[in-house]
Amino acid sequence: MKQFYITLAMLATFFFYAPASYACSYPFDQRPLNMRINDYDTVFIGKVLKAKSKEGVGDTDAEFLILAAVKGAPAYHDKIKVISHMGSCSHRFEADEVWLITTNGAKEPYSANVTDASVPIHDYRGLPVAGWALATPLLTPEALAQLSKDDPCVPAMLALENYFETLPRQCTEDKDCGGHFIKPLSCQRAVIARSDAVPQDTKLLEELQKTVRAACPLKTELIPACEPHPFNAVCDQGICKDKQ
Repeated sequence: MKQFYITLAMLATFFFYAPASYACSYPFDQRPLNMRINDYDTVFIGKVLKAKSKEGVGDTDAEFLILAAVKGAPAYHDKIKVISHMGSCSHRFEADEVWLITTNGAKEPYSANVTDASVPIHDYRGLPVAGWALATPLLTPEALAQLSKDDPCVPAMLALENYFETLPRQCTEDKDCGGHFIKPLSCQRAVIARSDAVPQDTKLLEELQKTVRAACPLKTELIPACEPHPFNAVCDQGICKDKQ
């Protein structure tokens, strides 16, 4: 069967989130994000307006614009200060990044580091890191409406992610499964589903891709060429998964 590929006409690099503070010796909480979120009294999604780092120290001071208020004191469109002053366990914020910040404390400056549940959604170039699909299940309808109003990329990406979820993944053996490079960026991981999951009529998929391309601008001059990420599609307990 002819393998089906759809990519946008752009060059991109897909990055996994690996904090610069890789030498941090504090223990990491391995629970899913939706479970860890209950441990924090302040949670929000914000865009970094400006950031100042102390090179060699691991300290960062950043100004954030609140894009979605999830929990706690900061309100929609507030401008607040977030610090990361934990040496090798600090986050290194950069202007134009978008983050899900989880922290404890009722007032500024809010503190975040790699041992909490804070995670970057997309980087300063517009490339997804954790991605919107990770953060949006945590949001109330009101917060999601706030987020979508500020960033048209959000509803566009979620519509595409919802399409991916409709693809059949049932299987009986490994050969039933395959990887489909149908995400918005050519170097993102393949969508793992049945080998025949993508229909011959791709009109809807192409329209969703087109909407994402228009709504999610990238700083393409900062993005190098890359190769598609490898995958290992297998049948695991009747469901196609990536065992890479």
